[in-house]
Amino acid sequence: MSYKDEFLRAASFSASRNYALDAPLSQLHLDGSLQVAVHYCATFIEPWLEQLDGLGFDKFRQFGVECANVHVSMLDKMHKLFPGIAAMANLTIGEFELDGKTEFSLTQDDFLAWSSEEAPTFSGHTWLTIGYDYILDLTGATYLNTRIRSVDDFGGLIKGRHDEKLDVFWPYDMRPERSPLKMKTLTYHPVVVGRQALHAKAPRRIDGQ
Repeated sequence: MSYKDEFLRAASFSASRNYALDAPLSQLHLDGSLQVAVHYCATFIEPWLEQLDGLGFDKFRQFGVECANVHVSMLDKMHKLFPGIAAMANLTIGEFELDGKTEFSLTQDDFLAWSSEEAPTFSGHTWLTIGYDYILDLTGATYLNTRIRSVDDFGGLIKGRHDEKLDVFWPYDMRPERSPLKMKTLTYHPVVVGRQALHAKAPRRIDGQ
């Protein structure tokens, strides 16, 4: 099944539970404005890391699990600075696989059973889907670096059309010394769509595990 098909199924699930989407479903036409927005997203990362460092966290390890906080905040900023892109962007909740191994396992049944009162932390991964199939993930590569590869470093920003090519992008001054992730082995699986669904089930402040 294509990412677009999985995304539409997840959006339909949200609608069936009366959770509003963040944006209408529409086809993305790639142009320069998207690339400008992606580059802006990269500038957003370093201040977030500095904030985590100032709070006493292992900044890279914590950033890797702040997916919901980071992407909710990023979506808000995009609405102010890139309204045309934000008008096609939906917060997406689900799981991803690397080399066939599932990270953040989550199903629709899990989501329905999940209660914010019982679960103090968010379970699942969150990213932005722009249009039907363009992935923008600020935290996933850093999670994989710090939790799977045991590399204490920023992993980059994952972007691209899911079924064509995912790339990793770094701000010029944050490029790692070690080799980057191999994107060909990474796949995303959306389960539910929209900030309203996230806030209905998760604590308003969503902390990593």
